[in-house]
Amino acid sequence: MTIDELRRIDLFDGIDDDELDRWRAAAEEQTFKEGDRVIAQGEAPLGLYLLLEGSLESMFVIDGRTEHIGHQNSPTWIGAIAAHENVEVRTGSTAVAAVGEGGRLRALRVEGPDGEEQMPVDACFVFIGALPRTDWLDGVVRRDDRGFILAGPDVAGDGWALARDPYLLETSVPGVFVAGDVRARSIKRVASAVGEGSMAITLVHQYLVDA
Repeated sequence: MTIDELRRIDLFDGIDDDELDRWRAAAEEQTFKEGDRVIAQGEAPLGLYLLLEGSLESMFVIDGRTEHIGHQNSPTWIGAIAAHENVEVRTGSTAVAAVGEGGRLRALRVEGPDGEEQMPVDACFVFIGALPRTDWLDGVVRRDDRGFILAGPDVAGDGWALARDPYLLETSVPGVFVAGDVRARSIKRVASAVGEGSMAITLVHQYLVDA
């Protein structure tokens, strides 16, 4: 599997080469011949499957109920969310505004490849952390090319001001720590952010002891 093969799949639109390389490294590649039947059970169906070549017919079975997903041609992706006919996945799209009326959410303005449209909605679930929003720290701490803050081993070496190595969550400025989604290489999950926050407090205490 190569980065160029991943770029053919619309799910990865806008993702840089470094991130795609991490996807590539984490994936397990398998080859099947025409007529093969593949069954994934347990938590496996919740994963993400990439179809790089060929085509397939797929079904989703849950609680004894079978839903025919349909015929897929490469290059494409298949995931648990795409298994439901009442779910529409839109790639390359961004919600740019919320429209309210009567004290509640009524619609979202969504900007996509075909322009902007207003979609009626009853609820909105927000996934944050995909964009770091750290422009205000430009020139203060080191960041990667996407704006996520570097820490620990990523800031060791040239430019590190102290004789000791930086602590795991310590930025390029000694004594300044980073935790959560904004840290480069972090796991973008609430539980992970909470854990890193607790760890950062411990490292601050250690920094003050050593100062």
